[in-house]
Amino acid sequence: MKSKIIFSAILFAFLMNFNFLNAQDNRLDEYSFEQEPIQTESATYFGVGGGYTFTFHFANYDIINSKATSFGLSEFDGQMMLSGGEGFTGVLFVKNLNVGFFSYGGKVDVSKDTIINTKNFKKALEYSAGFTGINLDYGIVPFKSFAIKPGVALGWGSMEIETYQTENSFSWDGFKSLSDENNFINRAESSFIFVKPNISFEYALTNYLLIRANASYSMSFSYDWKYNNTATLNNVPDDLNSNGMQFQLGVFVGLFNF
Repeated sequence: MKSKIIFSAILFAFLMNFNFLNAQDNRLDEYSFEQEPIQTESATYFGVGGGYTFTFHFANYDIINSKATSFGLSEFDGQMMLSGGEGFTGVLFVKNLNVGFFSYGGKVDVSKDTIINTKNFKKALEYSAGFTGINLDYGIVPFKSFAIKPGVALGWGSMEIETYQTENSFSWDGFKSLSDENNFINRAESSFIFVKPNISFEYALTNYLLIRANASYSMSFSYDWKYNNTATLNNVPDDLNSNGMQFQLGVFVGLFNF
C-alpha cells in the first residue's frame, strides 16, 4: 500500500513539472532577445624610420628624343631610374596617420664619339629630374605585419636638359669664357610643383626592418624654364614635363608596430 502511495506521488509531481515546463516553453515566443553588436576595433598602424628608395619614373621622352635625333644622337630607351631616401613617422594624435619627407632624383643620357677636324669629340644629351616633398598617408592593417597605405604627396622638383660637345682631351689653357663652334654646352632647366596620389604596400620583416612597394602618378605644374641659367626660355612644349607613373621600392629601418 505504501509503495502505491509513493509511486502515485512521484507520478503526480512529474506530471506537474512537465506541464509547468511546457507552459513556460510555449511563452518563449513572447520574449524578445536583443543581441549586443560585437565591438571590433581596427588594427593600429605605427611606424617611425627611414631608408633607401629606388624609383622607376615613366617619363615622356617624345620632345627630348626629337632634340636628341636633331643633334645626331639615338633616342632614349627605357625609363628613368631615380634613387634617394625617405623618413617617416606616425602622427600621435591621429590614429594610423603618417607623415614623411622624401627626396630622390636621377638622370638618363645618350652619347656618341665623333671625329671633327681629325680630333676626337664626344657629344651627348643628358636629361635629369628630381623630386622633394612631404607625404601623408593612412595605414590600413588587414593582417599582422602587412599594411596598405593610401596617401598623397606634394612638393617641388626640377628638370634639366643639357647638350654638349667637347674634345676628349682638353688643356686648361684652352678653357675660356666663350665656347667655340666645336666645344660648347647648352642647358635648359626648370623648377616645378607636383602632387602625387599614391598607394603603398608595406611588410614588416621584423619590428626593426620594413620593405615597401609604392605606385603613384605625378602631376606637375608651375614651370619656369631658363636657358643657360639666366635667359628666359620661351615656347617650351607643354608635353615636356614630369608627369607620369612612378613605381618605387624601398627598404627601411626603424621601429614598426602593426
